[in-house]
Amino acid sequence: MVNRVGDFGFALGIMTVFWAFGTVKFAEIFPAVAAHANLSWDFAGQSWRLLDLACVLLFVGAMGKSAQFFLPHLAAGRHGRPDPGQRPDPRGDHGHRRRLHGLPAVADVRIRPHRKGVVTLIGAVTALFAATVGLAQNDIKRVIAYSTCSQLGYMFFAAGVGAYQGGMFHLFTHAFFKALLFLGAGSVIMGMHHEQDMRKMGGLWKYMPVTYAVMLIGTLAITGVGSPLGEIGFAGFYSKDAIINAAYMASLNNPLGGFAFMVGSSRRA
Repeated sequence: MVNRVGDFGFALGIMTVFWAFGTVKFAEIFPAVAAHANLSWDFAGQSWRLLDLACVLLFVGAMGKSAQFFLPHLAAGRHGRPDPGQRPDPRGDHGHRRRLHGLPAVADVRIRPHRKGVVTLIGAVTALFAATVGLAQNDIKRVIAYSTCSQLGYMFFAAGVGAYQGGMFHLFTHAFFKALLFLGAGSVIMGMHHEQDMRKMGGLWKYMPVTYAVMLIGTLAITGVGSPLGEIGFAGFYSKDAIINAAYMASLNNPLGGFAFMVGSSRRA
């Protein structure tokens, strides 16, 4: 039921696009964006700029799919904690974020800075909040699930600062090292006879050396270990640094870009 909140916003966004353009086909919408850039919709005594309204509503759909801050329970199980079996689906998140920046990115039309700031702020807060909560979890799969929400926050504030390629690159690299960590966690759980409480684990590297090795590789990748001098590192080193660098460049003109840069730099794992 809770997921319908995001679906409702996404549906309203699609309806807004159809109301303005008379179609929902990208090939027909994009050439007409420039001509509709100043179109507004009068509702509830207010005048709403079309592109801002459509993109924000589509963004609500992306928030719901990716459990971003303010809607964190959308991927939650009991007690408001992410359920490892119902974690966000990066494939769906990719589709929503592509639609989010597709409308304003063509014909030199952009979302106004304070609108993009909303995306930047929510993504950065999600990255920090989810990682912090994950530190207090004992369930091995819940820790990784919270990390997933945090990494999605990275992808969102990348979109907020205009680093669409960096966000998509991190989506791609994240799919591999996070899958590796979840598979490794499954191996540990089976080896512990279905025990998921990390407080009851320790010294397993002696008994599960292969699982230990691959999970270590996944951890180094998600942390972004690498050397800037030789430009040699794991996958996260390249994808995360692309986002962090974009946030730094955005911080020169936007305080929220600076906030995203500090969050991205302080919690790389």
